[in-house]
Amino acid sequence: MNPLLVAAPESTRFTPPTCIDRFGGVLMKRHLVMATIAVSAWATLAVFAFGAFLHTHSPQTGAYAVILSFIAVAIGIDAFASLNKIEGLTERALFFYWLHSARHFKVAFAICVVLMVGVGAIQLILQKRLGSFDSTIKTYGLVFSDFRDGQLWRVIIGPFFHSGPAHYLTNFFMLLFVGPIVWAVLGPASVFAFLLGNTLGPITQMYFGSAALDSYVGVSAGVFALFGLLVTSSLLEKGLLPKGFGLLCAWMALISAVGTELLLANAATAAHVSGFVVGAMCACVRTATNVLRARWEGSEPI
Repeated sequence: MNPLLVAAPESTRFTPPTCIDRFGGVLMKRHLVMATIAVSAWATLAVFAFGAFLHTHSPQTGAYAVILSFIAVAIGIDAFASLNKIEGLTERALFFYWLHSARHFKVAFAICVVLMVGVGAIQLILQKRLGSFDSTIKTYGLVFSDFRDGQLWRVIIGPFFHSGPAHYLTNFFMLLFVGPIVWAVLGPASVFAFLLGNTLGPITQMYFGSAALDSYVGVSAGVFALFGLLVTSSLLEKGLLPKGFGLLCAWMALISAVGTELLLANAATAAHVSGFVVGAMCACVRTATNVLRARWEGSEPI
């Protein structure tokens, strides 16, 4: 993710260090060494967690073993399959340099920060005025019984509340990672996918999720919609992302969904899955629209 570009003395052609012969081989070896260390570390933690699970039979310990194993596999596939050649490292470096300098990326990053800081501040103010988190959700949140009674506005506002600091920060950083990238690559229209997933995800959870849940909080369905949009678009449009980056994002979404399901009793898995599907469908519609537009413009007389 380092956006550094270098050039030979008296040259105006700046490239990633991997493009320079004296650096390329060294950087490739360093990359493979660091990747080996990372995979080994995560795999070791997974083995220890699995051993603890066999000893304690704790479901939570078993969940950590699964999550740590997934992380080790994701890093290994990205490092040794996607980035196993110097060209892959160069392509990834150029992509992140482009992101670093892209105006859309900076604008989207600022919007994500303002959005999440704003909704967090509003929630704190409301909780202070109303006395508790539960009172805030009952008054303004997505309570399923109230939504069924006709208070449809709750599905728009409700998902922007969060159950606690850990929930809020997790969604904050996930959105901060994927949101600016999707905006930079696919444009501001990605906001539509986020809002649609953030709306349809909770509705799916309400009708198809656990009956034990009577309300919904969190923008995770919208975040998963962005992952679905980015991953599916990378499959439909060759060259949209550098080699392996779409797969890495898919692994991130999978680890997040599986981890939430295994660790939290009140995980909104139906919302997460439907959010990803909504994003994937938006990608299909976007690609089909672009193809039809290109054919239409190509068929017009000059």
